[in-house]
Amino acid sequence: MRSVMLGAGVLLGACLGGGAAAQDRPRIDIGATGMVEVPPEVATISYMVRGEGQTPDDATRALNSRKQAIETMLAGLRGTKVELHTDNMRVREVRGPECRSPEMTQSRSATGLCAVQSYITELRVVIRVSPPASAGTITGAIAQAGGSEVTLGGFDLIDRAEARRKAVAMALANAKAQAEVIASASGAKLGPILRVVDGDQQRYSLASSDIGAMPSVSGSVSAPVAVKLAPDTVKVYAQLTVSYEIVR
Repeated sequence: MRSVMLGAGVLLGACLGGGAAAQDRPRIDIGATGMVEVPPEVATISYMVRGEGQTPDDATRALNSRKQAIETMLAGLRGTKVELHTDNMRVREVRGPECRSPEMTQSRSATGLCAVQSYITELRVVIRVSPPASAGTITGAIAQAGGSEVTLGGFDLIDRAEARRKAVAMALANAKAQAEVIASASGAKLGPILRVVDGDQQRYSLASSDIGAMPSVSGSVSAPVAVKLAPDTVKVYAQLTVSYEIVR
């Protein structure tokens, strides 16, 4: 984990709240940022599973077959942990090209030119995989196993809490160093902290269970095409506004 002290902005003025006594104290407001870089722990991959059939049940059975093929492949990957989530399942009617005009689209007649020809069932799947360096190989393997619109979304940490704490500590140290320089240059001494405001508008899930493994399966699974990736570090920031009392 690498820590970086970033720049600080300075605001001078009356104290930020804290009662009448605090409002009369001269102060320095420092806007400071701290940042840590951490090697990624997981990668996120999303894909669609589709099935087509003459009836909704046929389309759903086809989807289930393709879904199982992909999950069997994922379960057979040695040395890789996968956490799988599914959402946004839908069943669509497939009609002929003659039904694309606005008049036909509005009528949606069950017979004639707009009769339903087949059905497509779609299911969106999102997985997190570890180690993240295997994400490129897995992305290609999912497409080979029948997934559609396969996308490697990015890299992240399982739990940002520790990195966030380090970034906050760096921001506080940065703010104090800048405030001491300003106070000394103005012929004053730096007093205690009056207030700290967290200016980071991003929200993260700071607690997460470890990624589990897919259940083992029997039978052989063809080896996917290996893709070597070198993921960049995950940068975690903390932005604070720290108010210090100035002692003359």
